[in-house]
Amino acid sequence: MFRRPHKLDVKTTEQRLAPSSWTHYGVGKSIDGVAIGTDREAGWCTLGDSLDLPDTEILCGGRNSKGPHYAAVWRQGNLLHFGFQSRPDQMTAFGKELLVNCIHYIARFRENSPLVESSNSYDPAWIRPRFIADRLVRQTWTAKSIPTLFDAGVLQHFDPDRADAFRAWYRANRGFLMPSARDTKKLALDADLKAFGMGCDDPGILAALVKALETGGEGEARARRLLQRLVHRPLAKGSAPAAWRSWLDRVGKALFFSDHGGFRWYVDPLALRRGVASADLRGPARASLPSDAARAEIGPVRAELRRTTADESGAFDLEVRVTLREGWHIYALNVPAGSDRTATALQVEKPATWQWQGEWRAPAAKASEEHAGVGEYSGTVVFRRRLARPVGSPAGPVKVTLSYGACDAKMCRPPESLVLRIAR
Repeated sequence: MFRRPHKLDVKTTEQRLAPSSWTHYGVGKSIDGVAIGTDREAGWCTLGDSLDLPDTEILCGGRNSKGPHYAAVWRQGNLLHFGFQSRPDQMTAFGKELLVNCIHYIARFRENSPLVESSNSYDPAWIRPRFIADRLVRQTWTAKSIPTLFDAGVLQHFDPDRADAFRAWYRANRGFLMPSARDTKKLALDADLKAFGMGCDDPGILAALVKALETGGEGEARARRLLQRLVHRPLAKGSAPAAWRSWLDRVGKALFFSDHGGFRWYVDPLALRRGVASADLRGPARASLPSDAARAEIGPVRAELRRTTADESGAFDLEVRVTLREGWHIYALNVPAGSDRTATALQVEKPATWQWQGEWRAPAAKASEEHAGVGEYSGTVVFRRRLARPVGSPAGPVKVTLSYGACDAKMCRPPESLVLRIAR
């Protein structure tokens, strides 16, 4: 991100007074940095400890009132958080070039979308991730913080006068801690995990649980309970061990664990498509590959461009296959005049000698329940249009821009576009 399209000088820095809150983390009186804005206007930062998912990437920090572990510029999926608040006309030359580089960088992540949704501590249903306990248990104000972190079953192991003993207990039992059934903001010792003897985020726990199903006996019921709780989208209750084994063999390398997503194991769709381990897809490795030029993805919408085999006359079909995540929809190619819904549109760049044979064809759209006269597509929809390449005309690339507005039951995303290309 710091090298293209502008090569940024990150070594020529200036000393600034360190924020007073940073001294708690062992930072000295001054810090080195590069000025982003000419007006020193404040911005927004995010707790870096919380950005530990496969699709998140901390790109740089910034001077803030929180701590040195807060991120100023970071990425989740195809979304970029640029925390510096100055307008471009208030930015230094470095700040302007950094903003351009950030836009250039995020445009590379066409196949990504955020993998996990999580709320914040102001939400009554928020689930406290363990990194907060990790930090507070480690610090000296343990006696004050412990009651806010753990339920009564954990507090029986805590003696304010023996903080080191509790820290040792916490390290030994951290993997067995799950959100309390009574208060998800507190962590409780999970009896099933403790009895099974493996932590919730142990890389081998799902394989061990499936093995327990196959073995049967007294541990089978516990294994089934844990699989239902630890897998984000588990198989149906009572599924045969063979079904769980088949699922695990198919998705095993693509699995990752998330406290923020409810202390569950998730399947990383990009890792599954590429056939690699989710752990190997971090940072720039998640950017779209040149071989994926005929596919693109933003948020809940994925599109793929194909062409059928040409007939004797040289005519073939362009096919744009659009797949929407469950619960999402886009709108038909035409919407009534005056509607605020975004019609789906397809624009094509092709060799000038190639000729269209008819308009775009699509299945009938489902009538919207909320917007009169508006059609909706969900699931998978294929748009087709006939195109003829005259005999003897040169080959060339085809570029299709798919524009649409995607909505679910709660929100509509801003109008977006996916660009798809095939070489000839």
